[in-house]
Amino acid sequence: MTGEPGPPESPLAGGPDGCWSRGLAWSIAGLAEAYNETSDAAVLDTLRRSVSYYVGAAPDLIPP
Repeated sequence: MTGEPGPPESPLAGGPDGCWSRGLAWSIAGLAEAYNETSDAAVLDTLRRSVSYYVGAAPDLIPP
């Protein structure tokens, strides 16, 4: 290991413009919990943007 960033492609994300769905799901769950505890508007904004990304990126066969 050199400490240098690895290639942008990952088998988890499928490519540089992909998304690791389980990681995104954990992020959404954590942000929802954080907002519930703090009522922080910045957390809510990030949560909304994360959910919006998921809804826009999910295949049509997955219900939102």
